[in-house]
Amino acid sequence: MGSATGLNATNFTLEGWVRIEGTGTSTSTGTNGITGFPIITKGRGESETAGLNLNYFLGVDSSNFLVADFEEVTGPNHP
Repeated sequence: MGSATGLNATNFTLEGWVRIEGTGTSTSTGTNGITGFPIITKGRGESETAGLNLNYFLGVDSSNFLVADFEEVTGPNHP
């Protein structure tokens, strides 16, 4: 997809209202990533290959702490 240069945005903000009800279903962001309940994500931890990587993940873990992860195109996670 590439960079959206027309937006002239070098930074962006993810925002969401969260009301936790029930247990939900957690997911993993991939190798060396995190496990949490997703709030806002782009992609999912499907495979450690280009085109199948998670882009970003914002969620809560099982202790209700906010967690985030960003993944490079080549696979490395940065929780």
